[in-house]
Amino acid sequence: MEPVLLFFDRAFDFFLPGLDPGKAIACPIRKGASIKDIMESLGVPHTEVGQIVFKNGEIDFSFIPVSGDEIHICSVVQPFDITQKTLLRPFPFDELKFIVDVNAGKLAKILLKLGFDVKFSNACTDSDIADIAAAEKRVVLTRDTGLLKRKKIVYAKRVRASDPWIQLSEVLNYFGLNSSDFKFLSRCSLCNAPLVDIEKKHIIHRLAPKTRKYYQFFKICPVCRQIFWKGSHYGDMKTRLAEMGLNVS
Repeated sequence: MEPVLLFFDRAFDFFLPGLDPGKAIACPIRKGASIKDIMESLGVPHTEVGQIVFKNGEIDFSFIPVSGDEIHICSVVQPFDITQKTLLRPFPFDELKFIVDVNAGKLAKILLKLGFDVKFSNACTDSDIADIAAAEKRVVLTRDTGLLKRKKIVYAKRVRASDPWIQLSEVLNYFGLNSSDFKFLSRCSLCNAPLVDIEKKHIIHRLAPKTRKYYQFFKICPVCRQIFWKGSHYGDMKTRLAEMGLNVS
């Protein structure tokens, strides 16, 4: 019985190290195995796949190959618009919201400071992340390839870099985001709740002497009551973003 031949885009080299460019991977037939099952058994999570082509037509993840089939696996085309319906993802999301795995926690903090809707907790298990992503229609950001093979996860990005600022660049490029999408100091970096303005006189007793002296405008989280202002961390972040070619007002 002839194997199934899978041809992968070069973008999948990250998951398939050592694969000769343009060379097919021969996969033995497994009764009842879908193309999703076969791809993921090789190490390629379905979340990184943008299109699957068979005989010049597009197929979905449930397609069951037979002996001798030749199938081309195409990567997600950037920028990835999660609001657009496709064959592989017939139920798109209305907006871009994230849930971030613990292995990308520093990235989560940066995204929160930039005003993105980000759910993050050190206590979340892989199962929790998959459930929350499905229930709240959130995009998963992680360095765990195995997590992305969970069926409940529809949209995700497997971040490659270990440095959180390079991870940020990956995410911005992947989803077509730029500085116009930033809303600095609009969300609580601890619990993700939208911040509200608060007059200095109402929280002055909670401020350190230098903060009380040099800063006039403050925001507070209505959930955890954490206070925020544009301190030195804001200037540091602006500098770092400028080095990436991004500007924050």
